[in-house]
Amino acid sequence: MSTALLGYMAIEQLIGVPLIWTIRSIIASSVISALLVPFYHESGFLLTAVSLTACAICLQFGEKPQSSESEDGRKSEEAPAVVFPKGLAAGFFLLAVCFGFLQTFLYQESEKTIETVVIITKLVASGAFGLIVTRTEDTGYALLAKTISTISIAALAVFLAYNRASIESMSLMATGYSLLEITYLLIMVNIASIANRSSIKIVSIFFIIDTLGYMAGTAMSGGAADNEVATKIIATSLVILLSAAAIWLFNEKRVNTFLWSKEQKGNDPPTLSFEEKTGLLASECDLSPRETEVLGMYASGRSAAFIAEATFVSSNTVRSHIKHIYAKCNVHSRQELITKIEDFGE
Repeated sequence: MSTALLGYMAIEQLIGVPLIWTIRSIIASSVISALLVPFYHESGFLLTAVSLTACAICLQFGEKPQSSESEDGRKSEEAPAVVFPKGLAAGFFLLAVCFGFLQTFLYQESEKTIETVVIITKLVASGAFGLIVTRTEDTGYALLAKTISTISIAALAVFLAYNRASIESMSLMATGYSLLEITYLLIMVNIASIANRSSIKIVSIFFIIDTLGYMAGTAMSGGAADNEVATKIIATSLVILLSAAAIWLFNEKRVNTFLWSKEQKGNDPPTLSFEEKTGLLASECDLSPRETEVLGMYASGRSAAFIAEATFVSSNTVRSHIKHIYAKCNVHSRQELITKIEDFGE
């Protein structure tokens, strides 16, 4: 529960903060979390149940304030009513199940081993997170999800190869889960910044998905503990399901559509269409014809890979165009760019 509350407070502080500082804050919090591992204590079932109940109650909290009237009497646009896709929720739930399945074995090790594994994997996950979000466009949400899935699949593959839980398999899974926790926070900050969901409601949704998945994985591990065949079947099934999730649930199109596509915003049509505002902004910022073309697709939720294929250029060329667009429009992230387009002419 303390983790959920800290997440809520962190989101409240990071809303509206420039993306680079949000990323730095998340990485710093992960490193600090690793250093505090020796002070952690395993929570009991009762506390988990109380936490889930509290989060379920928080889901009943109201939305953010909707539209408000400005001094000239005009109403500002309502915040978009973003709905968390069931597919992505199922994918995150599955990742938590896999972690719970192998984490049970880690907690059977000595306290010193547990602390060492958790500290090292948290630091590795922080480094991987920083590398991905600073080297990819759109803060690399889809790549983060695929990386977490790949690490989890590798952990289960090593588990099956050894025919038992090993330090290697447990370390891989702990790394994947630490990366998942950091990714959760970045996604929650993004949703809270653009949607009409209250931060505490967003945290509650993620906490419930994660905790129920972890509990399901722990139950699977405990139920098959004395049955080698059943354990193998569960691990193999999780590998297959995670592979499918990486392909079908965590693809660029699904993730980008959820986080960036203007169709998700659900606002009333403005006086000027989104495309018209995009063209006007491109003209004002003196974008080249190619940059204007890239801007139109990029602001509509297309990934660099998609744009590269559509315009018959390399992904690196598209990323170069995006950097130029950011500089000319004086923004630092896709969300800032979309917001600038939507506010253009208001």
